[in-house]
Amino acid sequence: SRQMSKLGGIIGMGLAYAGGAREDLIELLTDNIINTQINVEISAFSALSLGLIFVGTCNDDVAMSILQTLMESPENQLNLTVARYFGVALGLLFLGKGEASEASVEILNSMENPRSFSIYLFREIFYSNSFIMFICWNW
Repeated sequence: SRQMSKLGGIIGMGLAYAGGAREDLIELLTDNIINTQINVEISAFSALSLGLIFVGTCNDDVAMSILQTLMESPENQLNLTVARYFGVALGLLFLGKGEASEASVEILNSMENPRSFSIYLFREIFYSNSFIMFICWNW
């Protein structure tokens, strides 16, 4: 189906350009993240791909688009398992940066109805020294 092809392309971009910090991909993928009319799977995997592409860079544009989506999306969408990738994406952006992510933590904590699992994933990843250690320890 068309959605599966789109998901494959999004995930492929994230893997192909992981760690590359390609600025030209921000606009392409953030449109999928901030548009709440798009399927939450497309949005979450777009966030994850940007997290992979900008891993450890603390990119404000990407972080703000993910935080905006977490604040504006309906609760029923954010309760889906796939929505956890928003927290993973934020964690990847701030991987190993610790204190640099405090502004994002404050925004997440100030949300009216915080998505606790996304906050948990975010904190666990950005305080860890290695994403591989995180995966082995938590899953």
